Amino acid sequence: MQGVLAKVENALNGATGVKMSVLRGELTNEVAFKFLATGTPMATGSLKCVKEWEQEGEPRRDTYFANFTAFGEAAERLAGVNKGTEVLMLTERQSRKGKDGKWYDNDLVIYFEV
Repeated sequence: MQGVLAKVENALNGATGVKMSVLRGELTNEVAFKFLATGTPMATGSLKCVKEWEQEGEPRRDTYFANFTAFGEAAERLAGVNKGTEVLMLTERQSRKGKDGKWYDNDLVIYFEV
């Protein structure tokens, strides 16, 4: 766990207002992997996170799809993970405005386990 906390501390690097997420779910497709022009490895994909609970005796279910991006060593490791594999991720939540003017969330992978 100490290694995970060191990665979080490094990712925060004195920043304030950083939104962190812990995600657990299944990969919805094969991870897309490539090298950037700088030679940095990059991986992207999507994680299906399902929360199930009971409310007043009735089963409830909420599904969330999280898009993620990883760089460096994390990207190289994620490239070998197959669709349907359950993954636990620690991410930094980022929001970006798309070309269509809508806001989209993306999770930058800080740490993950299979």
